[in-house]
Amino acid sequence: MTRPPSLHTSVPAAPESRPGPDASDPGGEDGDRQTFVDGRARNPPPYLEAAVDLLRREKVTRVLVLDRGDSAAAVRLHCEGLDVVCVDGGSQAAGLARAVLRAPGLEMVITHPAAFAAQARSESFDAMFADLQDETGPPPVYLSAAFWEDVKRLLRRGGLVLVNVTDELHAVRAWGPFQRALAAAGFTAMVLRERQACGNRLLVTSRAR
Repeated sequence: MTRPPSLHTSVPAAPESRPGPDASDPGGEDGDRQTFVDGRARNPPPYLEAAVDLLRREKVTRVLVLDRGDSAAAVRLHCEGLDVVCVDGGSQAAGLARAVLRAPGLEMVITHPAAFAAQARSESFDAMFADLQDETGPPPVYLSAAFWEDVKRLLRRGGLVLVNVTDELHAVRAWGPFQRALAAAGFTAMVLRERQACGNRLLVTSRAR
């Protein structure tokens, strides 16, 4: 099977960049989302703050972020000083452009997340944060045991897996297959945090040591 081509970019530090919109103004093109994609990591959603806090406590240094087009999680973690590789399918070019211009040095890989996971070097990350969910339903890779096997392989022993679980995943019939796909890959000990007002829950699991 032929793998889709990928564009691997590391953006050099820029001399300066224009400030993003004021965090007190949720209006504009993207509302609140714009305020935490501007490189200043302002106004992050609660689930993302919870993920950042956990990764800091665990002294994680290298993180793989699987995103769906706005790269907000990657920018937030990059601004915390972590070594971040963001993999994105590139469906929202404007959001990707904002991320790389406003977070200088953020490493972006434009390809399908499953293709990257299958090809990535073994034990090359301390943690993975997946935020691929959208309003149309659970992404197919979430229900693939083969995908989670690849994730386990690219994590170092004891490496963390964090997944943003939205209502569109948790409240539908895909929730059972999602859990079974994780368990089939060996991610059997999971913690699902309480639902937040925005409808998100943070799922945490890890590769066995």
